[in-house]
Amino acid sequence: MNCGTANDRHRRGGTLKWWAACLMLASALAPAAAGAKDLTLADEQITRLGIRLGDVRHARSEATATLPATVIPPLNGRIAAPVPYAGTVLSVAVLPGQVVKKSDPLLTVASRELIESVSRLRQAEADLHAAEAVERRYSQLAAKDIVARNRADEAAAQRDKALAAVEELRRATSILGIRINDDGSYTARAPQDGRVYEVGAQPGGRVEAMAPGVLLDTSEELWTEAHVPPDLIASIEVGDPAKVAGGPVGTVISMARALDPSMRSARMLVRLDSAGDLVAGQMVTIEIAKRRNTTGLEIPSAALGWIDGAFAVFVKTSSGFALQTVKVRSRTADTATIEADLKAGDRVAISGLSQLEKMAAGE
Repeated sequence: MNCGTANDRHRRGGTLKWWAACLMLASALAPAAAGAKDLTLADEQITRLGIRLGDVRHARSEATATLPATVIPPLNGRIAAPVPYAGTVLSVAVLPGQVVKKSDPLLTVASRELIESVSRLRQAEADLHAAEAVERRYSQLAAKDIVARNRADEAAAQRDKALAAVEELRRATSILGIRINDDGSYTARAPQDGRVYEVGAQPGGRVEAMAPGVLLDTSEELWTEAHVPPDLIASIEVGDPAKVAGGPVGTVISMARALDPSMRSARMLVRLDSAGDLVAGQMVTIEIAKRRNTTGLEIPSAALGWIDGAFAVFVKTSSGFALQTVKVRSRTADTATIEADLKAGDRVAISGLSQLEKMAAGE
């Protein structure tokens, strides 16, 4: 700012008038500088500061809840391979995480119950052969009118009874696809293709009849389970879009309308479109949204800053950035729905906000 030479100042009324004019000009310029919202930055400076940009988009959904959740296998995706007869485990053929095919051996068990069942089967088969012989004999005699027809019918009934006993014992000794070994032990086999989740038996240990010897995961699909507080239950419906924070998207497939007495919350299940890097048992944050027609805009949550008591973003301009206050309608770890004097297609800073804030404050 140049207010002229000393001679010029005397010609305009003296030194005092000159100082008064300069002070008035400085006071007029100071508020304008303090209230400025535009930051001039060249592209090279933006790159040097490590400032990255994100897009402003039309909001297609709005977040309704952000909840802690647990990754779980699908309801019928984890199955048990039970041991049908009680006994002592002789050996285990698989380990957790191992991939198995249908009918692959899982574990071998020595069981007195199985030996007794096999013995009863042999006796029942012998009884069946005898009953069949008697039935054939009486049928021949009845055909020649040597004995009454009802005697042949009685023999046929005894044969059917023996056959039923044999079939029952055959089913019992082949239950769940077990393989009976020559030494009287049996081997439990995988009922389906899958991956071993847990082995519930150890060599030398005892297992009870129908106990789950091995648990198998038969699907690569994953769900999440969350407990929803009462005040959010009405805002979540089956079909609402969901997203694991920093992970895959999914859909709400179950939303209970009654509280679990022990948790005082309602159970919600989300089916994920892909597993990503998640594993069953992992703790995550699940974000639930609501599809709706909205005039709001969607931006990355990282673009939001808290400046002078309000949410604001730095909008990219041709000369640098402009600081723009916004109203946040909903927010998740990844995105935020806002109302602001912006339009879809604008770009906002999503990193380097602290440097931009200092520059906007004149530091």
